[in-house]
Amino acid sequence: MSVRSPEKCAADQTTQCCDEAVRVHGPYVSEEGVELVAADLTRQMRPAFVQEVTANARTEPFTPPAAPGSLEDCIYERALALYMRDQRVSAGQLRRRLAIDPQRADELLVRLRQDVR
Repeated sequence: MSVRSPEKCAADQTTQCCDEAVRVHGPYVSEEGVELVAADLTRQMRPAFVQEVTANARTEPFTPPAAPGSLEDCIYERALALYMRDQRVSAGQLRRRLAIDPQRADELLVRLRQDVR
């Protein structure tokens, strides 16, 4: 390992020097300064959007849960909809389709079996 002088490290703007971290300083830019630069750039050029990025976007609107704070009810309703559509559901399916952990999937499956009877 080569040992560089602290002056050389500071000049290179590196973060490692002589086995110690070196603090790298940059200029402070206020929020107003950032907004001024962004506004100036916006005036100078029009944005060029890549259409391929949004070509496969979802067309159906996002529907939030029925009541705020009822995430469990929303997940249960989605699990019930999966069960009603397929007429059967496994914990693995629930885990994959609802992006939940295995324990929650097992609990949902038990609840579904009790409620659907």
